[in-house]
Amino acid sequence: MNPLHLKITRTFYLLLLLVGLALYVIWSAMYNTWLDIGLYSLCAPMVLLGLFGTLLYSKDREEFQVEEE
Repeated sequence: MNPLHLKITRTFYLLLLLVGLALYVIWSAMYNTWLDIGLYSLCAPMVLLGLFGTLLYSKDREEFQVEEE
């Protein structure tokens, strides 16, 4: 994988995490529905995928490659 692809992927997962959190907070504040199961069903996968993707792509892949002699 080239470095540009890694940056794009990391940015996508970070945006997915932030959009999921922002959607939950803004929607709940606007409509005073902090315990809405429908909102959970939309935001939870976004936040979890964003979190796991961000953690997965936070390390540089070059650290894990074996150096060739």
